[in-house]
Amino acid sequence: MAGCATSARRSKSRIQREHYRWKVGSGRIRLEALTAYRDRLNAYAAAVNTPIGESGCTPYRAYGEALAAAGRMDEDRPPILVERTGWVDWSTAHYGERVRILKDLETLIETMGTPVDHASWSSCRTTFLPRDRARLLQLCEALEGELDAVRRRLEALANTGDA
Repeated sequence: MAGCATSARRSKSRIQREHYRWKVGSGRIRLEALTAYRDRLNAYAAAVNTPIGESGCTPYRAYGEALAAAGRMDEDRPPILVERTGWVDWSTAHYGERVRILKDLETLIETMGTPVDHASWSSCRTTFLPRDRARLLQLCEALEGELDAVRRRLEALANTGDA
C-alpha cells in the first residue's frame, strides 16, 4: 500500500508542477506547447487508424483483436508463433480470405476437439506421404478381416446359448 501512496504523491506533484508551468508561462509559450501536443495526438490518431498496407486492417483493429485473443488464450498452452513474411502487402481480399480460413479452422477444432485430445495424436506421426497410403490400406484390410473373424466368433458364441 505504501508504494501506491508514494506513486499517488508523485503523480500529484507532477500534475501540480505542470499546472504551475501553464499558469506562470506566457500565453505564447502555452499556445506553442498546446499546438505541439495537439499535433502529436493527431499524428498518433492518424497512425493507429491508417490501414496497414493493402490489408485494410488498422493498428487499432489489430490491437483490439490481439487483446481479444489474449483473453481467450489457454494459460497451459503457449501461443502459436506465425510466420508473418509479406503480411503488410496483403490486399483486403487476401486478408479477408485468411480470416475466413482461420474461422473455418476454429469451427473445425470446436467440432472435433483440440488436436492434442484427438485419438490419432498419440500416433506421433507428423506426415502422411502418398507412398504411405498403400501400406495403410493393406493394414486396414487386414484389420477388417480380423474384425470380421471376431464378429463371426461372437455370433457363434451368442448362438450357442440359443440351442
